[in-house]
Amino acid sequence: MNPGIRYHLFPEYGLNFDPKFLPGCAFVKLDNAKAQFKCQNPFCARLWTTMRARISFKISVPGEYGYVYFKIYEQNCKICGEIADSLWYMGKFDNE
Repeated sequence: MNPGIRYHLFPEYGLNFDPKFLPGCAFVKLDNAKAQFKCQNPFCARLWTTMRARISFKISVPGEYGYVYFKIYEQNCKICGEIADSLWYMGKFDNE
């Protein structure tokens, strides 16, 4: 990261293309993250938290501005096998 360069964070889910093909995309990083998931099956509706959510970041070469596109990948529910979308994990704060 370069001081003075502003990076903008965007979710990848609304795009009709893969941002790694954008001009200036220089880096793709895969990592694990803490996330919550909710089963899409209305009869199951299981909710779980995991430290092993898979996330990708696609990062541009910095110019005046930079961009970072992220994608949190789905998981399958252990109970019914349905695909579960990720939710932002809002952990408890120490002062609550």
